[in-house]
Amino acid sequence: MDAAAPASSSPPGTRRWARALLWLPAVVWFVGTPLLVLHHLGQSLTFFGEQLSPQEVAAARVTLVWAAVCSAGAPVAGLALAGLARSSRALRLYGVAVVLGCMPGLFWAALVDHRTPTPVERVTTCQEHSGGDTRCPGG
Repeated sequence: MDAAAPASSSPPGTRRWARALLWLPAVVWFVGTPLLVLHHLGQSLTFFGEQLSPQEVAAARVTLVWAAVCSAGAPVAGLALAGLARSSRALRLYGVAVVLGCMPGLFWAALVDHRTPTPVERVTTCQEHSGGDTRCPGG
């Protein structure tokens, strides 16, 4: 072994594959996270004062959890690939992306009420309205 050549813990084939895949976590982070957030917004959008059912709220929360996982997980995967590829520039970029990617998840975890919503009580009694006849039973 040459004295000037540094000892490598990962074989050259692994570094080649890691270097070839360095772009993949960035694409997932820049495309996947916004798409999941937009999907969450579409699921939780209401019109004309209607309210979401508990099942719709739960489905929207699951989508938002996946967006937070994608926002934090993709940069961590990129950081691991950059370490395998021994790319110092990619290590710095993915290190910043890890910090930026964890912020929305921490913000969401701190500010959002994660308890299941209480069901809205519906009025089941008869209520008279002005205008003449009453359609209530008994009067």
